[in-house]
Amino acid sequence: MSDASNELKSVDETIAKTDSKLSETADQAVEQINKVNDKIVELKTARETDPETATDKLFKTAAPALAGMIAGKIFSVVWNTVTKKIHPSVDDDEKDAKQGVLMTVLFAAASAAFTSIITQGATKGSNLFVRHLEKKRAAK
Repeated sequence: MSDASNELKSVDETIAKTDSKLSETADQAVEQINKVNDKIVELKTARETDPETATDKLFKTAAPALAGMIAGKIFSVVWNTVTKKIHPSVDDDEKDAKQGVLMTVLFAAASAAFTSIITQGATKGSNLFVRHLEKKRAAK
């Protein structure tokens, strides 16, 4: 009977260790789930307290992008007009070909600078406009 008693005691200890490990693992899982839940609640609260609507966010994204595209096209048209007046004849095409790389780099740099300035201005303008709309909404 003492062998059976020892064996039962050993089985009980093994079960207790297993239960302890399972309990510890379950506690860790619950802790991780609670962290995720807290983050979800935090993000939901931030979204609900954000004064910008989806339309405001769309406007703040689209206006600078559209202004940049238009500025790039305007710069390209002006560039082509100016360069045609400078070298209108076919006779100096050989000379133009030699300067092609330099002109391409110059065009790229000038176009990027011009477009960047316009886009920055449009970004600031759209941000100001959205802030103005938010103030109007808050006043109601």
